[in-house]
Amino acid sequence: MAALLSRPGINYLTVLAQLALLGVAGGFFVVPVNALIQQQPRPEEKGRAIAVANLLSFVGVALQPLAQYAMMRLGHPNPSRVFVIAAAMTLLMGIILARMLPELWPRTLDWTRLRPRATL
Repeated sequence: MAALLSRPGINYLTVLAQLALLGVAGGFFVVPVNALIQQQPRPEEKGRAIAVANLLSFVGVALQPLAQYAMMRLGHPNPSRVFVIAAAMTLLMGIILARMLPELWPRTLDWTRLRPRATL
């Protein structure tokens, strides 16, 4: 979805719709990861695992100004390039997660089917 936002000449309503779809796509990325983080650890380590995951998420948010500064120093890319960079980074992270956690992807499909035993 981020790569679609990089197309030149799209109008305001298209950008709004694609940003909404980007949020939905982000949910399909993050919900299974969070479910796995909550289910995988032993009960005595579950709180620690969730805390570390939250810490890493907020460190990433806190480092965003540094990434933005670096992009500006590398030639101040236009917004379409920023969306392409975001799409490439998301694809790279998806590949890394697929290799590290092969059990994550069947779980993603279970979540989308909303089986009776599944909870959100």
